[in-house]
Amino acid sequence: QELDDDYMPFAATTFKGKVYWLTLRCDRYSLVVVDFTGQSLHFRGLIKQQCLLMPPEVICCRFYLIESENELLFVHKIYLGFSCDVTNFRVLRAEFSKMEWVEVESIGQHTIFLDSNRGMASSSVEAGTRSNCIYFVDFGDKNLYVFDMEDRSITTLLPCPNVSRHDSLPCWIWL
Repeated sequence: QELDDDYMPFAATTFKGKVYWLTLRCDRYSLVVVDFTGQSLHFRGLIKQQCLLMPPEVICCRFYLIESENELLFVHKIYLGFSCDVTNFRVLRAEFSKMEWVEVESIGQHTIFLDSNRGMASSSVEAGTRSNCIYFVDFGDKNLYVFDMEDRSITTLLPCPNVSRHDSLPCWIWL
């Protein structure tokens, strides 16, 4: 099947043995599953939903698709103002029975890890991290940030003070 603009992915992940793409066109998100048949790729649209309204001071968002404990999550990393600081997150869960995204207030005993391009989730007990939190780093920044889903606060950590800000490209490596 020929791909058109509606199927250009801006986030992708694997979930339950399948590849999923998230696309954005105008004012709607589309979740697409990629089926591999022999040498061919087939694309099936699953969830098409209007974008959630953002406050006018939102400069941009970065989007992630993440598998977490048998759920598919769509995470919005929200940047506000001209300083482009991350100030908030929005987490949605794919509700396949209703074919829609549902906003979640808590990720429970899990932690989400985000870098500039990728995301992953883990049990906070296994990872030794704070539960119901999003750990994130940003390009060109040597800080580690922790967003608490319960009180919506961000804590800044400096785990490697000797790392140069201009040479760093922080990312998560999962072993």
